[in-house]
Amino acid sequence: MALDMALSSKKSAKPIQLDFDEILQILPQKPPFVMVAQVTEMMSGKRIIAIKNANISGLCGMEIFGAKKPRKFIYPETLLLETMGQTGLILFKYSIGRPKEEMKIYLTLSDVRYFKRINPSVRLVIEAT
Repeated sequence: MALDMALSSKKSAKPIQLDFDEILQILPQKPPFVMVAQVTEMMSGKRIIAIKNANISGLCGMEIFGAKKPRKFIYPETLLLETMGQTGLILFKYSIGRPKEEMKIYLTLSDVRYFKRINPSVRLVIEAT
């Protein structure tokens, strides 16, 4: 419902917010592989701010934090990349005015670096421009 209203007022300067159900209509992934929990702010073609809640039992109750050292749990880097990719896809599909349309997009990333480890029970804020 809010997604349809957002599409009809796409030209407005008012930021758009999306909940999880609206995100499911945009992304091709289905639960449990939808990594974006909420979009708190989106300006079409310009910027998006999304939320990901990193918890220890994220995918169907499976433990997704790997213990690389005894008793040290970190969020897998590949899932961080997937979260960033899904956030960018939401912004892209909304920006071209076809958020509900299925399309294939291929992306390559190189020289990705992580500066801080993500521990369990952290709320990630992803911003893309």
